[in-house]
Formats: sequence, structure tokens, C-alpha cells
Amino acid sequence: MEEQLYWIWMSLAFGPANINAHKLLQRYPNPRDLYEAVQRVETPLAPLTRTEYDQIRAVTLEQARAVMEDCVRKHIDVVNMTEQRFPQRLLHIYNPPILLYTLGRYLPFNERLVLTMVGSREVTGVGYEVGRKIAYDLARRDVIVVSGMALGGDSSAHIGALEANGYTAAVIACGCDINYPAANRQLHVQVAMNGCILSEFPPGVRPEPQNFIMRNRILAGVSNGVIVTECRQRSGALSTVNYALEEGRDVFAVPNSALDEAHGGTFGLLQDGAVPVRKAEDILIYYDNVRSVPAPGRNSVRPESRRSAEGTEGKQKQTAVSKRKTAGNSPAAGEPAVNPAGNDAAGASGASSGAPAKTVRTKSADVPPTAAPSETGSTLSKDAPESTPKPVAEANRPSRPAEPEPSNDVSPSPAKAEPPAELGEVGEDAQLLYSLLTNEPQYIEMLITASNLSPAAVLASMTELECMGLCSSLPGQRYLLPSQSPNGKD
Repeated sequence: MEEQLYWIWMSLAFGPANINAHKLLQRYPNPRDLYEAVQRVETPLAPLTRTEYDQIRAVTLEQARAVMEDCVRKHIDVVNMTEQRFPQRLLHIYNPPILLYTLGRYLPFNERLVLTMVGSREVTGVGYEVGRKIAYDLARRDVIVVSGMALGGDSSAHIGALEANGYTAAVIACGCDINYPAANRQLHVQVAMNGCILSEFPPGVRPEPQNFIMRNRILAGVSNGVIVTECRQRSGALSTVNYALEEGRDVFAVPNSALDEAHGGTFGLLQDGAVPVRKAEDILIYYDNVRSVPAPGRNSVRPESRRSAEGTEGKQKQTAVSKRKTAGNSPAAGEPAVNPAGNDAAGASGASSGAPAKTVRTKSADVPPTAAPSETGSTLSKDAPESTPKPVAEANRPSRPAEPEPSNDVSPSPAKAEPPAELGEVGEDAQLLYSLLTNEPQYIEMLITASNLSPAAVLASMTELECMGLCSSLPGQRYLLPSQSPNGKD
């Protein structure tokens, strides 16, 4: 824990995507040694300028400790680049993140085929369904589907993976505790509960335009390849593609209609040598036949059977904890061993993902969207075929007990002896959740567990209560009775 404190200090002092951090790590492999040197030496350490050095020295260990405590409160894990569970492919990119903040459960990035899916925010109906179906079929084959949590194409990728009860991860351009975009609040919770959210930024950091470009190098670097479902000729998706090509990742593109000139970016990628794909099977065949990526770790157990075998909800949590502790220690059968030190550039990244093309259009722009949120990007698809399993949060939803026994954490407050008249205007689920609120803030996970409702139902009902003035919300998705603030602090 103390060692992690100095990694957090270093991430705060240098900021994201700072190549000087890696140059100094070559001289001071332990961030604690670097911290002590910075405090002791007045002259700027090369290659830092006087201004940069003064800014780094101004960051205190107390600030790092505050971030660490904030992470503990919000259930955010910190993984530095020397840990074996750190995604090893990222170690081989130019200027990798020195640490990642993660919200959710550990995913076996080093033992699975990992594919990043990106698409247009202004996605068409066809583009949305193609992205959702490809992600669904990949996730059913134990592929980790990564995307950026944006509206439109990114959302379709996360939703498809969730519908398949499979692995999905979101790499975001703000703190893990920030719901951005706001329309994807429900999706943010479901990805965190059933997969993980990754960020280079500490909790509380808001999305800024420059954050997205820095984020895109992680989107590309964590994966074997990047799939573009739909994009304009100038888009953030092409920024991710450029990073993928620089790092020797495969690039796939879904052909769009010749009449759809608005999304001509995918046509340009195909002209420049991207691999054309129409469905997930095209991608899996490519890796089997061209890249010779070992199949056992990808196809041996389907996510549905793996999770259904875990049984009760308590056993699911225990299994998730066990995976976080052990999944990074040994590769799956038939997979190449991972070098935790990250010295073998042909290890987790280059050996299984060569560059498909040397020239791709480089025009890109990646800023927070100003257009109204797309309806298809904000909620789970309701038009999935009958054979499609429900999202994992719904599929594993336990039946509500007749008389739930309140615990110490969710015991009703005496202040609610006489419910307000407004309570009669909200739904049954909202009334149940109101009865669980106290004067002390509770994380949304606690309310989900206590109510036996799905995450989507809890989020909708808490929003309803908040609009009626029947509850207050605090940062980190914490809720309590209205007009209450513990010890005067958020």
C-alpha cells in the first residue's frame, strides 16, 4: 500500500502521457527513490526544465494520500505498470501509462484476445446493430471487448458484450467515478459491475478535450486490434486507428453503404489496407489463420456457462475477488507466457498483432460531443433477437424476498416514521429504495444488494426520487436522505 502511494504521487506530479516520467524511471525504478531525490536535490533533474521541476516538487505526498483514500471510498483500484496484472500489451507502446485506475473486477487482459471497437457518435441504425452484433459474438467467444463509453458506436460495443454475458472494458478520458456522457449513466454502472472501467486519470477529473487524444493511445495499445464499425473522415475513431498502426496493431473496418457519404472514414480505411469484416467470425478466422493466436483460452468456456456455474450471488463475488488475485499470475493453456517486466517487445503485443497497413489517413479530431445524445447510445437495445440472452445484470437478478431483513448499513432512519406525501407519487421500486435510505450516504451497490433490484431499475428509481426531492446524491454514486451531508462534507 505504501509503495502504491508513491506511484500515485508520481502520476499526479507528472500528469498523464508524460514521457519524462519514463525517462526518470530508468534512473529511479522505484518512485519512492525519485520522490526522495526530488525533495533533496534543488537543481532540476534532467531532462526536466526549471518550471517543470518546480511543478513536480509542489505535489505533496499528502495529495497522493488523499487520492488513495478517495479510491478506497469509491472502490477504485490502482494498478501500476510493474504489477503482473497490469495489461502487458501497454508496456510495449510508446509512452505507456505508469498506472491505471480501475473500477470493477479484474479482467484477464494478459490471457485473452482483446479487441477494441470504435465508431461514430452519430451512429446510424445499421451501424449500431452491426457493432452490437459483432461485440455480442466476440464476447460469447471469450474475447474482451474494449471501447470508450461514448454515445453511439462505443455504446453498441459495450451493450453487445453485456448482452452476451461476456467481458467488456471501458477506457475513459476522465476519472472512473465520473459519469460521462451523462446519458450513459446506466451503461457506466453495468460495465463497472460486469467488467471494468479503466482510466489514466485520478478520481474527480472531468473530461477535457485533450484527455481524449491521450486516452486513445490506451484504447489502441491495450488490444490486439481495432475494429471500426462506422466513422466520419475526421473523427476520434481515426485517432485511435493511427495509434493502432503506430503500435503494430491490426485494423479492421466494416464496409458501409456507398450511399452513406457521411461515414466515409471506413471506406478510406479499406482503401488504405484495413481488413474488411462483416461479422465477428471474419475477425476470429483472421486471428486463427493469419496471426495464429492460440484458441484454447478464447473458446474453451463460454461466458454463459462460466457464470451460471458460479451459483449464488455470494459465490459470484467470491469468484470475482479470486480472479482479481490470481488471473494475472499464469497464462491460459496454450498461450505464451507473459514477461511481467515488459522487456520482451515480442511478448504480449507485437508477436500476435503485426501492422496490416503502413498508410492510413491521419486527420483526426476527438473532443466531447456537443450534439444531443443518441437514443440508441443511452440504453440497452430492446430489439435484440429472442435468442440473445439478457444483459448480465438482468439475467442474474435474484428474486425479491418477501420480507427482506434490513442490515446495519441500510436500516430505515427514525426520521422516516411519517413518509412524505410525495412518496405516493413515485413507483413501487422507488418506494422500496426510499425505505432503505438513511442519513448516512450509501453506495449504489449497497442499495442494489439490499433491494434485489437490477442496476438499471435502481438507477432509474434513484433518479426519480432525486427529481421529487426525496433523496440527495453525493459524488461516487452515493445516496442519502435529502438535505443531509455527513460531517458537513461531500
